[in-house]
Amino acid sequence: MAELPEHLLERSRLARERLTGAAGEAPAQAAEITPVAAATNVVAATAAPFAVIEAPPEPTKPWVQNSLNRKKIPWWIAPVLLFLPVWMGIYFGTLERPAVQAAGVLSTGGQIYESSCAGCHGATGGGGSGPQLNDGEVIATFASWEDQVAWVVNGSPAAGIPYGEADRPGGQRESAGAGKMPAFNRSLEADQILAVVMYERVQHGGQDEADLGVLEAVVNGIEQGELTVEFEDGMTGDDIRALVADLGFDTAELAAE
Repeated sequence: MAELPEHLLERSRLARERLTGAAGEAPAQAAEITPVAAATNVVAATAAPFAVIEAPPEPTKPWVQNSLNRKKIPWWIAPVLLFLPVWMGIYFGTLERPAVQAAGVLSTGGQIYESSCAGCHGATGGGGSGPQLNDGEVIATFASWEDQVAWVVNGSPAAGIPYGEADRPGGQRESAGAGKMPAFNRSLEADQILAVVMYERVQHGGQDEADLGVLEAVVNGIEQGELTVEFEDGMTGDDIRALVADLGFDTAELAAE
């Protein structure tokens, strides 16, 4: 039987020690690290976990930061904004509007008054930048409708011009301030001027509609194309009376109707 070399026996003993953990009587040089152990240590070292370094967060954009810092709309403003259209409808629906008859000359006159006169004299004739017309004031100022028509035709060239009845309680009126009376002969037709005068005298002045039969007949005649009436600048109440007389209306007959 052949005898094993010494170096092979030593290698076998070292291998057993690694497997069993038992220490032998190996010489000091046997404690040297073998290539296998070195490789194992390298693997263990490489298997250690790496430290994860997080990247710093990106800075917030200026416009984003401004929006974050901006004051938010208060919560209670939302129902206010929702109710605003309803409130506006209620408000404008309750604004005072002039009463207008359903048909006829008074209806036409009421529409003209609303568009051309209410802005100064008030929707119900209570006055504003223009003088009061209701509560009989228009009748006290102009005893006859012809004189009132002449005033509407010509207006007032400047503030401070007296007009109307001289014996009116409190004296004659005067056109005042920025609300001087414009000459409506430039913007309204003759039948429109007559219609709005009739409306003001009946609706605001309280005059009986039957007392204005001639005036109503003239308006109807113009609207039906049976009469042609034109007012000229500078006409007086007497000129209006003469013009109406030339039309041939029977005042007594109209009053009887």
